[in-house]
Amino acid sequence: MQLTSLLTSAALAGLSIAAPAQKRDFSGPYTVIAHKPGFPFDGLEVQAAGEHFFLSPGGAPAYYCPTEVGSACPNTTDTVMVGSSMDTEVPGGQQMYTQIGGAIAFTQAHSASEYNYLEPGPSPNSNGHWLGFSGEGMTACPVASQPGTWQVYAEVAGFNQTGCACFKGKAKHWTGGVGAWQYV
Repeated sequence: MQLTSLLTSAALAGLSIAAPAQKRDFSGPYTVIAHKPGFPFDGLEVQAAGEHFFLSPGGAPAYYCPTEVGSACPNTTDTVMVGSSMDTEVPGGQQMYTQIGGAIAFTQAHSASEYNYLEPGPSPNSNGHWLGFSGEGMTACPVASQPGTWQVYAEVAGFNQTGCACFKGKAKHWTGGVGAWQYV
């Protein structure tokens, strides 16, 4: 009888060790880092520019803050997101979305207009992977006019870019202030 209890306790202890780790909560602001070992863009942060997203060594986000905001302008150094939105102060905010063909884009300030709209934009899942709205993976495609720069796409039906490489987008919790007044 004691042997049975001992074996049952040992089995239950083994189960508690094998239990999966708690999933992370990405309800707050985050940045995204590209993970693709052996590729030039591995470890680069996804940056917003031209209402799209890019990977580029030394890349920085394109942003704007009106002069009347003055010293209250955020110190913009990173592209910061919350859910499938940009982390901005501009009235009305800025939404991320996926365009027909897979390009990940964001709306301009003060507008809900989504050019070539296909589906809502990506967001991190509970494991911290940045995925397209329907669970698509991310792909980086070289920008011919800017050597060393890659544009970010979701692998949606109709995606037809060439020379691209799939990557894991890893969400990283952001602990700074608001990302920007607005991204441009």
